[in-house]
Amino acid sequence: MLETPPGLLSAVCRPPPRMPLVSTVLIIGAGDLGERFAAGLAAAGQVERLVLVSRSGAAEAAATIASSYDCVVESMAADARQPDEV
Repeated sequence: MLETPPGLLSAVCRPPPRMPLVSTVLIIGAGDLGERFAAGLAAAGQVERLVLVSRSGAAEAAATIASSYDCVVESMAADARQPDEV
């Protein structure tokens, strides 16, 4: 029979430490996947501020996420293909 080394069981059963709070996350490309990613970050409570950037702006998505979670969400219209806009 195998014996468990001392301390191994307690290390395995311990919950993972929470990640530190991130101040601001910039998401360029706020399409369907970007919106889901932003909502997931906001739901996790690890981000203070999200900035969603898309060519057409993401005001509706930003408003939805901000009203659902305790997170500041901003939207910006910019084309990531144009370096001057980013």
